Amino acid sequence: MDWNHAGILQDWGAALGFQVDFAKQTTISISRGEAYELFENIGFRKHSTSFLVSTQPYKWISFSARYTQGIGENFFPAQSLVPFQPFLERKAL
Repeated sequence: MDWNHAGILQDWGAALGFQVDFAKQTTISISRGEAYELFENIGFRKHSTSFLVSTQPYKWISFSARYTQGIGENFFPAQSLVPFQPFLERKAL
């Protein structure tokens, strides 16, 4: 958590995850993150859920994949949007 000099909350973040490790350096994990950010006097409450799978069957090669989905801020909206200001939107990576 961070506050500015006037005592106004600027941002905070929290995350919780669960991970299982198997043989051959294989890992499966899932995590959830929640956050808040104050930007240009607009409060953004955002969140994300992430799923990760990785393995290294041999010393010379490894594989990993991650999928993340959530809601985050769009700091650069299209000029045609009214009002022209940042907003929350769904995101998948």
